Amino acid sequence: MKFWTDKEGNKLSGKEFLTRWKSGLRSITPMQQVKSQIWSIRIVIIGLLCGIVICLLGLENLWWLCIILVGGLFNSVIQYLGLWQKKKLYEDYQVDIPEDERRNN
Repeated sequence: MKFWTDKEGNKLSGKEFLTRWKSGLRSITPMQQVKSQIWSIRIVIIGLLCGIVICLLGLENLWWLCIILVGGLFNSVIQYLGLWQKKKLYEDYQVDIPEDERRNN
């Protein structure tokens, strides 16, 4: 049974879709992976900050949740810094590649 369609409008079966999906995942560059991780961790950090603010409003009953969220925030910020450093390293590495080769790859 065909459930998905590709960009050209061709119907794809589940097996065809998974095959294309796997090949697409294999072609993701390290820089693309780091950029998506950075965006994701930003969303997590915003959620943790909002959660901490809400917990502070009800600190009498939610003090234990506030402790967990502060620990998660610390962990996420450290993870963000590591990803940011990794992105800078990849950007410095790509400077050595001529512009024409970057477009072709």
